[in-house]
Amino acid sequence: FEIVGTVTKDEKLVLTAYHSDGWYEFSIDDRQCWIYAWFIHVPGEPVCIGTLVEDKANLRESPGMDSQVLMVLEKDTELYIHARDEDYYLVEAHGTLGWILGKYVDTMYKTIGLAIVKGDTVNIRVFPDLGAAVAEIAEDNQIYVTYGSYNGWYRLMLKDGSDAWIKDDFVEFAPYLSPVQSDYPALNVLEPPSGWEGMKLIQQLLINTAKKYMGMPYVWGGESPKGMDCSGFTLYVYKDFGVRMSHFAATQATYGKYVPYGSLRAGDLVFFAGSGSGAITHVGIYIGNNEFIHASSSKTYGKYVRISELTGYYMNTYKTARRIFDY
Repeated sequence: FEIVGTVTKDEKLVLTAYHSDGWYEFSIDDRQCWIYAWFIHVPGEPVCIGTLVEDKANLRESPGMDSQVLMVLEKDTELYIHARDEDYYLVEAHGTLGWILGKYVDTMYKTIGLAIVKGDTVNIRVFPDLGAAVAEIAEDNQIYVTYGSYNGWYRLMLKDGSDAWIKDDFVEFAPYLSPVQSDYPALNVLEPPSGWEGMKLIQQLLINTAKKYMGMPYVWGGESPKGMDCSGFTLYVYKDFGVRMSHFAATQATYGKYVPYGSLRAGDLVFFAGSGSGAITHVGIYIGNNEFIHASSSKTYGKYVRISELTGYYMNTYKTARRIFDY
């Protein structure tokens, strides 16, 4: 293709199409043109959600320490992450869009965006395992849109609309990460390829991981084997499976998708409202047979990680459930 013109930094373009090789279509003087995705940022739904881990951090007008400070953010502020430029994230906080140093942000999900294949011939597989069947073979510098991750693999969508997986060793991400058109949504939950029975294994592994911490002491604000509170326990377990969560039960209740009580499956997060206000104050992991595992702060039954039945007090205070992995 010939070069038909140039665009300048911060110039706004009206995009009309996206090609899976990594190019966007737009018009200049009614002429069809294409620009490589690497060079533009596409506004849209946030790529992922994060929280501020510093006591105070500056939200800036542009990336760089010399940029104007828009506001000072407090620790645990929830951030909607739209893009990345080297060490900085473009985030939305309290309705204001600005840039913040990435080291101050705990992202709840692994990188999602435009992945560039690095390798002459790279196998794209039907599920995240080196022994899985090859869905297609990618060439060097080929572009894919990734929207999920698990254990060192990225989930992507092929041209025919089917799902596949690529090992993280063979990709690098463009400097700007952003969701693209609705055919390639920036999903924040891991959804396995249709019909993949291996997710049942992950379900069991998740429960086994949770049970490893049986008897660990309850410590308010804790999120390690030395001591955990309820949301610290759930985030610590799910972290082993590539999911990053807020250390706040009410925020965890916004992740994944809603599950009716009658449709609970092992691995679902179950939430409780222990106060008269109806606000969510407790969370655990459903393990089946009307039981869940949680970091309990009960003075009666003990302050440690244990299994409880969804009856009596817990049934009376049960609030909702969310499914992080769509089995």
